[in-house]
Amino acid sequence: MTVLTAGLRDISDNFDVAVLDQYGVLHNGFEPYDSANDALGFLKKSCKPVVVLSNSGKRAQLNKDRIRQLGVRLSPNSHVATSGETCWQDFESGELVFSPKGRQLVHPIEAWEGDALIWATGNSRIEIVPELDRADVLLVMGMPEPKKADSLHSVLEQACRLRLPMICTNPDKMSPGQDSNLPSPGTIADRYEALGGRVIWYGKPYPRLFEAVGNRFPDVEPERFLMVGDSMEHDVAGARNVGWSTALVRGGIHRDEFKTATDGDSILAGLGQLAARYGGVTPDYSLAALR
Repeated sequence: MTVLTAGLRDISDNFDVAVLDQYGVLHNGFEPYDSANDALGFLKKSCKPVVVLSNSGKRAQLNKDRIRQLGVRLSPNSHVATSGETCWQDFESGELVFSPKGRQLVHPIEAWEGDALIWATGNSRIEIVPELDRADVLLVMGMPEPKKADSLHSVLEQACRLRLPMICTNPDKMSPGQDSNLPSPGTIADRYEALGGRVIWYGKPYPRLFEAVGNRFPDVEPERFLMVGDSMEHDVAGARNVGWSTALVRGGIHRDEFKTATDGDSILAGLGQLAARYGGVTPDYSLAALR
């Protein structure tokens, strides 16, 4: 059964590495949550390593800089691991190969024009190409800006006809915004699969990103990692699949499920309903917010 806890202080003896989701746990995309910096201060004083684990299609350092700009007080030795970084590294190491050519020709779907060029900088095996019919692979790293969204379906149909594989470096379907949840790039990859296309997924709940974090701490047993997230589907299920401990924050993407929960029994009932929706997976712990 899930243990309801007031904060990480109460369970700090039960984990060695704190792995924190970004959106929905540390911040809402605009500002930090009220107690997030207090929790980070406690983890620093406790000498607990912190890894921010994000389904961002961008590089890790760029995400670390942006998190700090939002006012989240990450310590200098905190790690940031993103699905975009892991994908970049797999291209560079030759793990991802779609063409016998030396460089892999990548056509991006990005939030803002130029994001993919920034992401690919320094990689000897990636060339970003604007022409779909030249590409070896389609890369989804962000939701397109509104003026390009209308043409997206025709791009996906053409890519299917060309039998291009797709890499999705942000599997999130929805992300918590300031006032409501917002659609995320995983919805594009779902549409591509529905059209018959092949998708290679990077990020939570898929194992590659968790493996990248585990490799940083080879002496830590899997159950001593604590994944703190706000998504049952991505954070809790993904971490449980690799043997990590899990904590669900109720103030993120599932916040509406707990609006009327006023006591432990009603919170546990809400968690049970979420578990039924997501294949029976339950977190080890649950807290109202990161604290």
